[in-house]
Amino acid sequence: MQGQTQTQTQNQVELPSPPTDSVSCLSWSYSQNFLIASSWDGTLRCWQIENGPAAKAQTNLNSPILNCSCLTEFKVVAGLVDGNVVCWDLATNSSIPIGKCQAGVKTVNWIPEFNLVATGSWDRTVRFWDLRQPNPITVNLPERIYAADWLNSTGVVGLASKQIAIFDIRSSTNPAKIEQSALNHQIRTVAISADSQCFTVGSVEGRANVNFFAPNQNKTFSFKCHRIPMNHQNQQQPVDIYTVNQIHFHPQKFNVFATCGSDGVVFFWDKEQKSRLKAFEKLTLPITCCKFNREGKVFAYSMSYDWSQGYDGFKSDKVSIFAYAVSENDLISRNQNNNNNNN
Repeated sequence: MQGQTQTQTQNQVELPSPPTDSVSCLSWSYSQNFLIASSWDGTLRCWQIENGPAAKAQTNLNSPILNCSCLTEFKVVAGLVDGNVVCWDLATNSSIPIGKCQAGVKTVNWIPEFNLVATGSWDRTVRFWDLRQPNPITVNLPERIYAADWLNSTGVVGLASKQIAIFDIRSSTNPAKIEQSALNHQIRTVAISADSQCFTVGSVEGRANVNFFAPNQNKTFSFKCHRIPMNHQNQQQPVDIYTVNQIHFHPQKFNVFATCGSDGVVFFWDKEQKSRLKAFEKLTLPITCCKFNREGKVFAYSMSYDWSQGYDGFKSDKVSIFAYAVSENDLISRNQNNNNNNN
């Protein structure tokens, strides 16, 4: 999928007081424009985005944080590398232990319709935590959990074995099915579209796959992304391949999703047109996370080293988080723009 390229410098701001180590997750609050970031430095940080970004609060959980999810305006659940699951109450700036897994907690998702927090761990379990109950419901899976997304009753969980577990917790907390990914290499990220029609999987091979929940194989497709030609004069020759670090769907434009990668680039895509809508300006370090806010009007993304190239690839400890104001033109393909201009 190819398409237009635009710069975004005039439409974005850099947030003050970023973490001191790589950003592992970004999460927006449900009603107000509060942005939460978790980091390998053990901190959770909160910014208010409207009326100029301002740092509002932070806490240190004393262990690297792998993921986080906003429950309410003032409560955030975090999964730690030591296996702990912790709730941060911003109103009191207190941290409340929820429970513990046997290995690092890689994914955290709030499922408000069921009042549950779903965690995925390297101990090969998905656990459903009802914060009113002392113990979670534990589901054992065949491999470690590397990625997960939940929307309403549906969950998509990416496993280390390149398998995908699909859940429908209306009927059971066990997976409805486990299937093999169409991608050939390790799953890095998964995302469900806001209309619950499809999900997208991204891998370490600079490739993504769009899958539909309904059995319609004609619509499922894969495409290359986050790949840079070694020889810019010959686009057909060898390329440097980068990890797709995260995928996130626009909450209002169901056909639009964003990807970010280890190449330091963010892309907006249109799955219906199978085209690239926008390429952000390439940055000097990987883009580790990206997330639209609830209205889809602000897009946050983080720049920091992701260790995809190991210790030898480490060049800088700089960490930046940006908030970009999304315009309508960012979400419309060039073909659609031309058609509108001709009418």
